[in-house]
Amino acid sequence: MTGFPRVLLLRFRSGKFKNFFLGPLVSSYRGWLGGFVTEELREGPSRLGYSLRPLDGESTVLASRTIVSPVSFNKYGVNLDALNGAAAGAIRRARAGKAAVVVDELGSISLKAPAFMEELVALFSSGFPALVTVRENAAVFLSTFSALEGCVPVELEEKKAAAAERTVRAWLDFYVRLKGVSR
Repeated sequence: MTGFPRVLLLRFRSGKFKNFFLGPLVSSYRGWLGGFVTEELREGPSRLGYSLRPLDGESTVLASRTIVSPVSFNKYGVNLDALNGAAAGAIRRARAGKAAVVVDELGSISLKAPAFMEELVALFSSGFPALVTVRENAAVFLSTFSALEGCVPVELEEKKAAAAERTVRAWLDFYVRLKGVSR
C-alpha cells in the first residue's frame, strides 16, 4: 500500500470556487496530467453554456442554449460527442503516458454518453490515479465513488481550501514521482 489513494474525489458546491482551485493545480502540473476540465462559456455577465477542454487539445462546446439535443442540462442542450469523443479520448491518452487523469465534473449527463462511461469504467477498474470533481448535489456519483476501494473524498470549500490544496499537491507529487513522467 502506498499510503495514497488511487482516486481523489473533490466534492464541491461552488463551480466558481472549483475552477479557482483547480485552474492553478492543472497549470502547475500540466505536463504530468491528462484528462479534461470544464469551463463556463460567458459573454459579459451572461453564461452561454459550458466547454470541455482536454488538457492536451482544443476546447469544444459541451452544453449550450443553441444546441438541440435529446439530452439537456438545465436550460442547455448537451453535445454528447464532446463526452464520447473529446473527454473519452483525453482519458485514454492520459492513461497511456501521464501520471494522473483529471476528470472534471462528473454528473448525470455522463450517464447519457456510453463511450465516455466505458472509458470511466476502464479508468476506475485499472487503478490508474484520477483526480475527479463532483458537485455536492450529485448524490448518485458521490455515494458510488465513496464506496470504491482506493477513493478518498476531499471537501472543496473556501474555509478548507489550504488543507485541500496541500492534500491534492501531495497526492499529485507522489504519483508524478512514482510514474517518473517528465514534462
